[in-house]
Amino acid sequence: MQVFTKDDMTTLDFSGFHNAVTWLKKRDILDDLTWEFCSNKQEVKDVVKVRAMRDGDVFTGGGITASIDLGLFFIEAITNNEVAQEIQKFMDYPYYNL
Repeated sequence: MQVFTKDDMTTLDFSGFHNAVTWLKKRDILDDLTWEFCSNKQEVKDVVKVRAMRDGDVFTGGGITASIDLGLFFIEAITNNEVAQEIQKFMDYPYYNL
């Protein structure tokens, strides 16, 4: 397993790390999140491979290419499946099926 240090991070990596830290602090998940805490790499065993998911009031997508699925998933959550399907047809996007 490859372990990265602060010096290996690109600007984009640091930006994502900073955004994650800010989000975790705002949600009161952790008091402080340090580089030392985050650099303790351990194998992740419970990887969920989905295009979109919901955890309470938090919606998240499985990557950049899943943004349309995430949007339709959110629409379905706040309305119903019929509305999401209508939007899906209007967009000519046949791939949404969560």
